[in-house]
Amino acid sequence: MAGTSQQSSVLAKLCARGKIEVRTDGNILEESDLEHALRNTHGHGNVLLEPQADFNASQVRRLKEFYEDFLIRHQAAVKQRYWVKIPALHFRN
Repeated sequence: MAGTSQQSSVLAKLCARGKIEVRTDGNILEESDLEHALRNTHGHGNVLLEPQADFNASQVRRLKEFYEDFLIRHQAAVKQRYWVKIPALHFRN
């Protein structure tokens, strides 16, 4: 029994630090639901543990740069199409 308690304690710490997600039936368990799932030994077969990816600072920075570049270029293209359509609408009337 002491081993199970220690394992639950380690698992709870990993969850609190965001290093692992605990799911049951596709739903992420948090707080009281997580505690109930860990204490209910009959339901352990339905509990899924998913380690969370850890990204370093340069990976996060590159993703932000890509996202910003993509959005800026997309917004510029949308604005360009808008400004091209305005004169065409005025010439029709």
